[in-house]
Amino acid sequence: MRALANAFVRKIARLRDDAAGVSAVEFAILLPIMILLFVGGTQWTEAIMIKRKVQLVSRTIADLVAQDTSVSNAEMTSIFSAAAAVIQPFSSTPMQVIVSRVDIDANGNAKIGWSDSSPTGAARAVNTTVTLPWTPATIKNTMNMASTVLVWSETSYTYTPPVAFTLFSSSNTGAISLTDQTFFRQRTGSTIVRCTSGC
Repeated sequence: MRALANAFVRKIARLRDDAAGVSAVEFAILLPIMILLFVGGTQWTEAIMIKRKVQLVSRTIADLVAQDTSVSNAEMTSIFSAAAAVIQPFSSTPMQVIVSRVDIDANGNAKIGWSDSSPTGAARAVNTTVTLPWTPATIKNTMNMASTVLVWSETSYTYTPPVAFTLFSSSNTGAISLTDQTFFRQRTGSTIVRCTSGC
């Protein structure tokens, strides 16, 4: 019986001192963490790239409209096509663009003069009051100058990562909403007319 116990102790000691397979076990433990870091890092990098594209789209749209004194339907279609071109190589399907003329009256009240969106249906209602991000009380050279016109461009993009992490919910898609807005002052003239039939 004593011999059997000694043999068992020797086998346990040999097993304790055996280092074969340690690397494989460590790799098996670290592999899921490495995959998570790689996939997560890749998707966050892609989201940052799209966020920068969204900012560029917003500024491009505002800049294009601010240079004009009138915008026809054909011009607006071209402007929205430019937005789809700027967002490349990413898909423009999850993107929504709204461009509006903001009229500021003599009392400094800002309201929507006209608004268009792509896809359609998201435009802002005419005469809706707009709260500008700058006020005379906080910034000397404010955007809210009486009797002026602003172009307001808003861009939003719903980024859905290729690999969704569903740790807490099976319906979690991991979608991230990326948004940006830009205000440009009109470059020429006193207003920007939105022509629906002909300019």
